[in-house]
Amino acid sequence: MSKLIPKKIIRDQIQKNKNERTSTFEYKGKIYWLKQKEPPSLIKRLFMKNASKSLVKEKIILKKLANHGIPVPDVIDFDENYLVLSDVGDAIINIIEKRHTYYSNNHPKFHVNGNPQKERILTKASTALAKLHKMGYAHGRPSIKDICLKNNKIYFIDFEENQLGKNINKQQTRDLLIFIHSLYRFFGIKNESIKKIMKTYQQNGGGKVWTRANKKMQTWIWLRYLFFFFKKSGGKEKKHTYYSDNHPKFHVNGNPQKEKILTKASIALAKLHKMGYAHGRPSIKDICLKNNKIYFIDFEENQLGKNINKQQTRDLLIFIHSLYRFFGIKNESIKKIMKTYQQNGGGKVWTRANKKMQTWIWLRYLFFFFKKSGGKDITPIYWVFNFFKSQKNL
Repeated sequence: MSKLIPKKIIRDQIQKNKNERTSTFEYKGKIYWLKQKEPPSLIKRLFMKNASKSLVKEKIILKKLANHGIPVPDVIDFDENYLVLSDVGDAIINIIEKRHTYYSNNHPKFHVNGNPQKERILTKASTALAKLHKMGYAHGRPSIKDICLKNNKIYFIDFEENQLGKNINKQQTRDLLIFIHSLYRFFGIKNESIKKIMKTYQQNGGGKVWTRANKKMQTWIWLRYLFFFFKKSGGKEKKHTYYSDNHPKFHVNGNPQKEKILTKASIALAKLHKMGYAHGRPSIKDICLKNNKIYFIDFEENQLGKNINKQQTRDLLIFIHSLYRFFGIKNESIKKIMKTYQQNGGGKVWTRANKKMQTWIWLRYLFFFFKKSGGKDITPIYWVFNFFKSQKNL
């Protein structure tokens, strides 16, 4: 361990920034990063069961990668509650979004007329990720928020999601998907630029990982139906229609009994599936109620003649997503609705869907950061994955 910084200086910084996950300080003209144990909260406990172990693991990974020439911060000091790391510049996200930070305008090579050359910076990041993968390592969550640029060199930070000792092929595949996702999230829907960035990744040692990721994504390609309707704003959720208040059986004191209505819809969907059919897109926007009877509309997405098991599995996932989107984050109610679905003939489809979702459960990391900020279009996706995470051992 380096003795560059006196313990008293570190203790003072910990006290000064005791509620901060990460902070910076200067010592003898150099900048250092202080990373502390995750503050206690329910969500953090769910995703980081032991914050101290997480820091220890990150320290081990950083030292190992540094010894093999991987561009990561130097570990200056540590114990189970903190890490002190050398400075490796600014996160790429801060550079391309022109956020005001210490390094905001400190990359002249990547600026033209004062504006960051976003594609060049991201291409450099993809090259670094490819080389990391080529050397047989993985990051864990290489969003462009966790990739830095200093003196025209790329550095990787935040290895807490790295699954040390686990299947490296799966980790690298996940790395690439998370990286691509972050490009669309922060860089924008610029397909041609992203194609170039990905081509550079392949040309610099990432070809095998790209092939695995592409092959895996082809098996998930139907999931785009879950997201197609959310690629633009979904508009207002509550609409006044001819039938808005025309279901007295499902009202109490003038208010609709939402759970009762949705339970009835789940029964109808279960019976449809039990009879060997599928809908194609059974969002609750495409399920109607008249004279206390459920009707299905809009079968345009039905894949007539295709694998019925896959169609029914997709049906159920879309239905659950729509519950979170329009009904809200009411896990107990949704569990009851799903239990009713299973009890009325949907048991086999539920089992298939649950089994399938357990193989994708890590994708919740992609949507974790949108569980509040993603709006009514994206936020429900996180909660669908979270819902199935709670069903893992059921």
